[in-house]
Amino acid sequence: MRRLLERMCFFGMSMLLIALSVLLLLCSAPLCGPNPSQVRVPPVASAPPLLSLFDVCFFSLPSRGAANAIARLTSSTFSPSLRYLHFISFASLTDEGLLPVLQHCVLLHTLDIRACTRLTAATLGRIGELIPGLHSLNVSHITAVSDEVVTRIVQHAPALHSLHLQYTCTSSKLLPLLAQRLHLLCLNVSGAVEWEEEPLRAYKDSRDYAIQLISDYEVVLGEK
Repeated sequence: MRRLLERMCFFGMSMLLIALSVLLLLCSAPLCGPNPSQVRVPPVASAPPLLSLFDVCFFSLPSRGAANAIARLTSSTFSPSLRYLHFISFASLTDEGLLPVLQHCVLLHTLDIRACTRLTAATLGRIGELIPGLHSLNVSHITAVSDEVVTRIVQHAPALHSLHLQYTCTSSKLLPLLAQRLHLLCLNVSGAVEWEEEPLRAYKDSRDYAIQLISDYEVVLGEK
């Protein structure tokens, strides 16, 4: 009996040694297929910017943090199919920041850059040229917006139907051009002191369609 037990223990130890040897061989042998260190992993395409997933971008937080975020934006941040873009009260927005965006987003329907006071006439005057299909434009509270700037915009953007010029350096001298080239449904010139009452009333009366005309004199809802 004792001899049988000794033989069984010897057999068990032998099998254990064999199993350990096989395990060591498996660990030291290369895996099937190419060495992982030699496999070339294709680069993962960068995800599209968050703003390119939407057709509307609205910025209206003139805090330091928001202004710094705007300063880091580039034209590639925005989708070229963007339709509605609102930069409101960003005094830190300059020509260098806005111009590449306008050159990239040529399908804009609505552009609201009210109170972006660092923008100059050079860039503002190119809005119509860069976005000829623009329908709605708000450049209120920007002193660089003059009759000359609006003339340049209107000459290249005949689809404009909403124009906001509050507190700009424009005047009622623009009315003949607006009457000739645009089918405006809304014109807001409140706070722009060079707009005279009589030319505004004559402009409203000359339209054969309903127009919303807002000025310092009164809010006029035209009905035809």
